[in-house]
Amino acid sequence: MRLEKEKAQQYLQFSGVFFMTLDKDGIITMINKTGCEILRYACDAKNCKLKLHENETCQIEGLNWFDNFIPKEDLNEAKQEFKQLLSGKYRNGIRSTNYIITQNREKRLISWNSVVIKDKEGNISSILKSGEDVTEQKRSEKALKESEKMFRTLFETATESIIIINYKGIIVKVNPITLKLFGYKQDELIGQQIEILVPKRIKSKHPGYRKKYLKNPKPISMGDDRDVFALKKDESEFPVNISLSTIQVENEPLVMALVTDITERKQAKEKLETLNLELEQKVIKRTRALWESQQMYKLIARNFPNGVINVFDKNLNYVFVDGIEMFNKGISGDMLIGTSFLKRINPLIRKELKENLMNVFKGHNMTFESKIEDKIYMINAVGLHDVDNNISQILMVTQNITDLKKAENQIKKSLEKERQLNELKTRFVSIASHEFRTPLTTIMNSASLLSKYIESGEAPDKQQNHINRVKKSVHNLTNILNDFLSLDKLDGGHVELQLSELNLPEFFQEIINSLEIITKKGQQIVFEYSGEENVIADKLALTNIYNNLLSNAIKYSGENSNIEFKVNVEDEILATSIKDEGIGILKEDQDKVFERFFRTKDALETQGTGLGLNIVKKYVEVSNGVIDFESRYRRGTTFKVRLPVKIGSSVELNE
Repeated sequence: MRLEKEKAQQYLQFSGVFFMTLDKDGIITMINKTGCEILRYACDAKNCKLKLHENETCQIEGLNWFDNFIPKEDLNEAKQEFKQLLSGKYRNGIRSTNYIITQNREKRLISWNSVVIKDKEGNISSILKSGEDVTEQKRSEKALKESEKMFRTLFETATESIIIINYKGIIVKVNPITLKLFGYKQDELIGQQIEILVPKRIKSKHPGYRKKYLKNPKPISMGDDRDVFALKKDESEFPVNISLSTIQVENEPLVMALVTDITERKQAKEKLETLNLELEQKVIKRTRALWESQQMYKLIARNFPNGVINVFDKNLNYVFVDGIEMFNKGISGDMLIGTSFLKRINPLIRKELKENLMNVFKGHNMTFESKIEDKIYMINAVGLHDVDNNISQILMVTQNITDLKKAENQIKKSLEKERQLNELKTRFVSIASHEFRTPLTTIMNSASLLSKYIESGEAPDKQQNHINRVKKSVHNLTNILNDFLSLDKLDGGHVELQLSELNLPEFFQEIINSLEIITKKGQQIVFEYSGEENVIADKLALTNIYNNLLSNAIKYSGENSNIEFKVNVEDEILATSIKDEGIGILKEDQDKVFERFFRTKDALETQGTGLGLNIVKKYVEVSNGVIDFESRYRRGTTFKVRLPVKIGSSVELNE
C-alpha cells in the first residue's frame, strides 16, 4: 500500500495538470509541482506538500486558498462553489473556470474539475481540484475574434471589387462593391463560373487562360500594358485592372481577383496625354479572405494600391501597419508596432489629424484628405469593435492621391489658360479693329482733302496740316503693329538679346526726334543725360521700352506740359526716369497697369491697345532689369527703369 501511495504521489507530482486538495476551511493540504509552478512558487524535492519523506516541507502549506489566490471580484462566486461541493449535492463534482492570482500578482485563468474526498465514515473531508491553465488559449481566442472583425471590416469596406474563385473557376465569395460594380445580386454570382463576368468575344478562350494560370499560379496584374474588359449584368463592357493571387485556405487552393474599374482613368488619359501610367496602376494584390487569418490581412495590406493600411490602439500606437508604399521604401511594419503614429507626422498637421482619428473612437467614421510631407493622401478611418462591442482599435486606410491631384490641377490650369486665351483673342479683335479703323479713317479723309488742295493749289498750310495728320496716323499704325509683333515674339519665347555698341545720348535723341510727330501743342521732352555714353546693350529691347514709355507720357499728358526724361549710366547700370504731368493712375488700378490689354477708365478715350506697358515689362525682364512707378491721380506719373549694360565698345564685345 505504501508503494502504491508513493506511485500515486509521484504521478501527481510530475503530472502536467494542476492538482491540489483543500480542507473544509479552504486550507491547502496538498499541491503538486505543476500547481506550484503556475502559482509561481518554487517546488523541488525538499519543499513539496506531497511528502515522500517525513522532513519535507512546502512553501504553500497551510495557506488559505481563497484569501491568497482568488481575486476579490471572484471571491464570492468561488466560495459559493466550494460551499456547494461541501454540501454533498454534486456527486460527480463541478466543472468551472475562474481567475487566480499568482505570487507575483499575475492573473491566470484556470479550468477546474473539482470533486469531494470522503473519510472512512463516508463524510466529506476535503476537496480535490485538478486544473489546466487556459490563459493563453483564451487570449488567443479573443485576439482571433478581434482579427475576424478587422478582416471582415476591411473586406466589406474595400473600395475595389474582390472576387474569390476556386480552382474550378467557381465564384465562392464577393464583396459588396462587386455586386454594385457588376449589377448582380449575391445569389446570382455565388456558385457561377467566373466567365459570367467575361465579355462574350473572349468567353470561350477564358477557361484556357485560367487553366494556364493555375499551372503556374503567382501574383500577376492585368490591364496596365494591355486593354482588359469586364462584362456587367446588362451586357455592357468596361475597362478594368485585374490583380490575381493565390492562397491556401483549409487546404483548398483559391484564387483572388481584385477588379478595379478604370473607366474614368481611361477617359482622363485620353484627355491628358501627359498623365503617366501611375494613374492606371491602381492595382491591388489582395487575396481571398479568410478574415480570421493574419496572413490574409497582411496580403491585402501589402498589395493595397499607392497607400498603407494601419490599425491603431486608443493611444494611436501601431497595432498593425503594412502597404505597398512602405514596402517600396523598405520599411517593415513590424518595426513600427507599439510606436506612436503621431510622432511620425509633421507637427503642423498633427493636431488636426489626431482630432479626426479620435472622433472614430466616438463612433464617427471619417473620410478626409491630408498632406503628409510632399504627398497628398485620402484617408478613410473606421472603428473596430472588440468582443464587448466597444471600439478599442481603429482601421485607417491611407491612399496616395498626389498624382490624381496633380492631374486635377493640370486640367484646371489648362481650362483657365484656354479661357484666358479666348478672352485675349476677343479683346485683341475688338481693340485691333478699333485702333486700326481710327488712323485709317484719318488717313483716308486727309488724303482726300489733300488731293483737293493740291489740285486747286490753295491753302498750303492746310496741306501741311493734313500731311502731318497722315504721318501721325501712320506712326500710330506702325506702333500698333510693332506692339503685336513684339508680343508674339515675347510669348513665343523667341526673344534673345542681340548686344551691340550704342552711343546712348544719340540713341535716346533719335527716339525723342521720332516722337515729335505725335507731341501735342506746347509739349516738350526735357532730356538730361549723365555718366558713360558708349555702352553694349540690346538696341531693340531699349527701343521697345523707351519708345512705349515716352509715347505713353505724350499721350496722357496735356498741351503745354513738360516730360522729364533723365538718364544716368554708372557702375554698368542704366538708370532712367520718365516723369509726365498727365492724368495719373488711380490707386486701385496701379497693380494692373502691366497686365495685357488693361486700360484705366480715364484712358479709354485716348487711342491705345493696352499692350505697351505689358511689352515694356517683358522686355525689362528679358534684359534682367527692374521697372517701377509712382503715380498720383491727376498729378502725373513717373516710371523708373534700371537695366544692366556693359561699358565699352564693339571691339571689346568681339573680344
